[in-house]
Amino acid sequence: MVEEREYLVPMDAQLLSILATAGASFKDPLVDLPIIESGADGQCNIVVRVQGGLYQDNDGLELERRYQLGKLEDEEVDFIQSNVISSVQNSEFRAHTQKVIKALGENDPDKHRSAEIRRLQRILLGVSQFCGPRNLETIYLIYKAAYEQGTQIPLIDTRQLLEAKGYKRREDIRDYDPNISNQLAQEIVSMHRTEIVFQATAPAQSGKKGRRDVAVVYKNILRIRRAFYRNRPEEEVDFEHSADLTFQLPDVYEVELGFYDEKDTVLLSLPTRAVPSPHINYSKDYQTRCLIYIAGRLRWDNKVPMWISKPTLLRKSGILGANSTRNNQLLQQTLESLTEHGYLLQAEIVSKPKQRQDVVKIVPNPDKTRKSVPSSGTN
Repeated sequence: MVEEREYLVPMDAQLLSILATAGASFKDPLVDLPIIESGADGQCNIVVRVQGGLYQDNDGLELERRYQLGKLEDEEVDFIQSNVISSVQNSEFRAHTQKVIKALGENDPDKHRSAEIRRLQRILLGVSQFCGPRNLETIYLIYKAAYEQGTQIPLIDTRQLLEAKGYKRREDIRDYDPNISNQLAQEIVSMHRTEIVFQATAPAQSGKKGRRDVAVVYKNILRIRRAFYRNRPEEEVDFEHSADLTFQLPDVYEVELGFYDEKDTVLLSLPTRAVPSPHINYSKDYQTRCLIYIAGRLRWDNKVPMWISKPTLLRKSGILGANSTRNNQLLQQTLESLTEHGYLLQAEIVSKPKQRQDVVKIVPNPDKTRKSVPSSGTN
């Protein structure tokens, strides 16, 4: 976290308010392991349910991540279902997803199924790493592109996106490391395939004061409308097939943002990184998770300061180790770093009398993160 963004990016407030929950990892005890669901129309989904948290933090949000596989042949369904089930039942899956995924390829006796194994690995990665810190940075930069282009349907150039992330091109190939390009393609296609299902409230249509309607919302962060190569824009690419096989990936995606309400936004500056490497461990990026949760909370929490229970902030920041002392140290370091870099004006862990759990006193810096106030305009 070293460089400044040049301005605050308006991001959809509803999306920000659910991102920390949508991106909860399998280490979180409130995240269920994936299950396979098949509809009457033959559409298959891998479903991950996230249970609600502490109601004193208004953290009762429950949601589902539904990774859409589409219509598959019976043989494909059997192959994916049997391998996903055996993977998620593995006791190491929550903590060592990458190890399980790697083992799938090493233990495959049918080498002619290498393409299917690779696709299965990509599916498991998409399911397990959805809305993690790497995704959060990508989502932020996609909204930045949408703001700059003035549209809900921006063109996303992968080279520009990788440059904005701070990556450098390799001199020997005059392009970005293939591993980085593959990771970015997986992120974008995973967001295209994953539907988020949650309940949202709104003022009752009757207009009666204090009454609110509750509706079930089905949204993707984005949907890819088309993808193409930079020098052949007229030639559309089968982006899902390319992503599954990590082969001949497109250069540009035209996407439609699923969350896009210009009257309900949070202005946000997300830190950039110091020259990241292709193998950077994003799972340790607690600061981005923490900041995204605080920014999303601005949609409904108008108190200054904010008071957040420590267990909630640990979970939302992705600090989920078994050692509570170490967890507390990591949270303290995360808050100190956000304060040092000006994202928070104040962050203090407080023990309140007659309360069983510590709380965290938070004051966001409005120069970095604030709720947008719509202009009234004149007719």
